[in-house]
Amino acid sequence: MGFSMSLLRTPGIVIGEVNTGEADKILTIFTKKFGKIQAAVKGARRPKSNVIACSQFLVFSDFIFFKGRSMYSVNSCEVVEPFYNLRNDLYKLTYATYTAEVIREVIHENLPSFRVLQLFLNTLFTISEFDKSPELITRAFEFRLMSLIGFKPQVDGCIHCGNKEECNFFSFEKSGLVCAECGSRRQGMILISESTVKALKYIINSDIKKLFSFSVPESILNELKLISGIFMKDKLEKDFQTLKFIDKIDVKFS
Repeated sequence: MGFSMSLLRTPGIVIGEVNTGEADKILTIFTKKFGKIQAAVKGARRPKSNVIACSQFLVFSDFIFFKGRSMYSVNSCEVVEPFYNLRNDLYKLTYATYTAEVIREVIHENLPSFRVLQLFLNTLFTISEFDKSPELITRAFEFRLMSLIGFKPQVDGCIHCGNKEECNFFSFEKSGLVCAECGSRRQGMILISESTVKALKYIINSDIKKLFSFSVPESILNELKLISGIFMKDKLEKDFQTLKFIDKIDVKFS
């Protein structure tokens, strides 16, 4: 007795890949409709395969799947955005790979998250297409992502007393800003500059379309990097590895 398999269509971006068999792949795809899924792609590594372009890491495509008993299978696909510039610049590619590493960790199987997908795609596009510091883009991505997944820092006033003035301490325990009076008698926080406070407020509260439309001097970027590194490791309980290689890449951005 035969049966028919319904086809499912959704845009998605490849955030992981594993080679299987002689020419196949299993992809991890962050899709708009189904969230993070695993999908088998037959013949994806054959030079003349009609799915070879869509099955590359960090390529955004329109996919048609059918769902098997254990995972999805790619029936066909069409590239929407290949992010070519990422592949031509090792510095940019390293930061883009890191964002994908974080995304794989924080999103769940079969649970759609359009706002996270939008943030991820905007981040990749900005790194790929603009001559902006990939590190600054990545720091903004980190703080905005943490806000979307339930770890939004309190930046609109002191997390203890509500005071909106002189909030130049960041508390990792309480996840937010602390004023000078409250900060003077509490532990587990660091003192940051007023400019870093303004940058945090912009990153967390700005319209997604304008998220990357700012710049900061290196001193502020270093503070953002410090806060984000500790904050993400504390909340996600994971030490991401990709950016540990960035110091070996001899490229400088003004």
